[in-house]
Order: sequence, then C-alpha cells, then structure tokens
Amino acid sequence: MIARQLARAVLIGLLVGVCWSLEFERTEYIIDIGAVCDIFVEDFDSDGDDDLLLGTYWPGRVHYLQRQDDGSFISDLEWSTHGNGRQLVIGDFDNDGDIDAAYASYDDNSYVILRNQWTGEVQSQFEPEVLLTHARGPVALIATDVNGDSLTDLVGAELRYEGRTVRVFEQRNHVLVQASVDSLTLGAPTSFASADIDRDGLVEVYITSSTGGILRMRYVGGDYEFNRVIPSSVINSIKIFDVGHDGTLKSTVVNQRSTLCDVGSGAAIAGATW
Repeated sequence: MIARQLARAVLIGLLVGVCWSLEFERTEYIIDIGAVCDIFVEDFDSDGDDDLLLGTYWPGRVHYLQRQDDGSFISDLEWSTHGNGRQLVIGDFDNDGDIDAAYASYDDNSYVILRNQWTGEVQSQFEPEVLLTHARGPVALIATDVNGDSLTDLVGAELRYEGRTVRVFEQRNHVLVQASVDSLTLGAPTSFASADIDRDGLVEVYITSSTGGILRMRYVGGDYEFNRVIPSSVINSIKIFDVGHDGTLKSTVVNQRSTLCDVGSGAAIAGATW
C-alpha cells in the first residue's frame, strides 16, 4: 500500500512538473459561448487547417468555428439544441469521407445529426437532420462501430426509455437506422467508453451509471447482448485507453475516487476498487 501511494505521489509530481514547464507563445480570445461541455479539433473542411466544433450545456448550442489561412476563425455558424444539450460527438455517419457531428438534447428529447456537406461555403457546410424526436431524456452519446462493418454507428443512453437504457443507430446505406435493442435497465447513465477488450474484432460498449454500476453491450450473432460487469455503484465516468501503446488496455473508472486498473481479456473491467 505504501509503495503504491509513493508511486502515485511520484507520478503526480512528474505531471505537475510537466504542467509547470509548459510555455505558450500566445493566448487568444475567440468567442464567448457559455458553458462548453465538448470540443473537437478537426479539419472539417479538408483545407489542411484544424477547425473547432464546440457543444455547450447551457444555453444549449453547437458552434462551428472555421479556421482561416491567417489563423483567425469564422464563428457565426451555430445550431440550438433547445436547452440542456448533452454530449456532442463526431464521426462519418454517412460514409462519404467527411466528418459529421451528432448531439443529444435532453430537454428536446431528440438526437440530431449535423451532416457535413462541404461545398466551399461555410454557411451551408453542416445540414441539421433530426434522427429521433421522441427520445426519453438522452444524457449520453458515443460514436463507434458497434457491429464490425467498419462504419460509424451511434449509441445513446436515456433516463426514461420505457425502463430500458440504450438506443443503437446502425449505419446502413449512408444513413443511420435505429436497431432493435433490448437492453437492461441501468438507472441514471453518465458516460460511455468503447474498446475491443476481448479482442474478437468487435468493440464492446461500456455504459456507466450513477446508480447501476457498469453495463456492457456486445454484438453477438447479429444481436446485442447486455450484462452488468460491475454491480450497483456510483460511477461518474469511464475511459479505456492504451497507456503504453503496447496493446495492453487500461481503464480509468471514476466514482468517489479515480482508479487506474487493468482491463482483463474477456472478463470485464478488472482490478477496480470501490
């Protein structure tokens, strides 16, 4: 225990040292848009410069800031999420090579796609398309290939979905189509993570909850299979990543404290302490 605490203290000290050693050439005020909950830096218009896409929790808007050749941004393109916007994600949702976006609106009970159709005019670059208007309190969203067809799908978690939790939208013929899913009840979902933990070529999706632990979703034999990998616990978020870039996956699970743990092959998230 002492060795573990000492190692953690050394790691924190190294991170603090790195942070203090950073020097920035300049800071620049770009835009005042409220409480930002998600931000993506991508070349959305394929001109070689990274642009910005930001989602705000309140007043509930998505902002697109296109970067110009001189380093400035065009920042007059935005969409309302009708208050309480939850989770902005990006991905190629129509398989045309352009990066699209999607967001969930808790107050509006909807999922919306912002379809990227860049033609040279920033004002018409993203076309909003309502994916679903009768959702039940969507609070989390993830873009990933859930069924192994190399296309980006969309998974949403909801608070009031008829006793269930998860909606899956599969990409078929360049559009997202809602799949038939019979998920377990999770409680109050808080976050998503996805990774091919069992190394079968298909990603598993992990959904955390503030009341119901962690739910795992896997695509098996044409259907979606659900099981709880950690029972009822207060869990705020989960991240799965390759720390050493050696194929060994780790996960960070956050409840009352943050825990870095090994992800076991086939078994679920292993080594977490609660």
